[in-house]
Amino acid sequence: MAVREAACDLINYINRSPSPYHAVAEAIKILKKVGYQRLDESADWKLAPGGLYYLTRNASTLIAFALGEKFAPGNSCQLIGAHTDSPCLRVKQRSKHTSVGYSLVKSECYGGGIWATWFDRDLKLAGKVIVRAETNALTSRLAHIDRPILHIPTLAIHLDRTVNEAFKFNKEEQLVPVLGLIEKELGGEKKEEKKVTGVEKQQQSFTKHHDNKLINLLSELLVVKVKI
Repeated sequence: MAVREAACDLINYINRSPSPYHAVAEAIKILKKVGYQRLDESADWKLAPGGLYYLTRNASTLIAFALGEKFAPGNSCQLIGAHTDSPCLRVKQRSKHTSVGYSLVKSECYGGGIWATWFDRDLKLAGKVIVRAETNALTSRLAHIDRPILHIPTLAIHLDRTVNEAFKFNKEEQLVPVLGLIEKELGGEKKEEKKVTGVEKQQQSFTKHHDNKLINLLSELLVVKVKI
């Protein structure tokens, strides 16, 4: 394989792997194309010399191995390890937040990122979503909103004259992605929210913890209904 072709394949793989779950899913596609067989971690394995195998855990960990033609139990092996995760902003379990007329998505720093570079940069959203099927069973789905929907702004220079000397910020208060303007405040008069209790309150907990615009984007992408 030519160097340029290999480089393009790597770039395409990275672009299709915005989260550990996507990285594992894309790697599995590559492994299957060359004949790797999936193993069940909880089952007894029947391995054969020359065999190609892989297994996963939590959809975010992947182990793949190839047996030599002269393989025998007790032989030595060679291992190569890497991680599927990378520094990112993780959406919190209760991400809904508003400030001065804007809808924000509360997140937390994951990994050792150079967080100053995340300001004034358009951001997209990717990860794993748990969906309840009509049968009431829970299934996981991969989600990748591959377009800019979030942004972390910085202050204009005349509001922070020392920014070029030292850019200091509070990660909890300032490194918070903006989703958009609050629609009800754009309309002027605020409507009184309906009070709910008991079962209704429990059903609405999901939409209370995350912005409706964010939920709608995910429901449209995954083609699922949001029950309130």
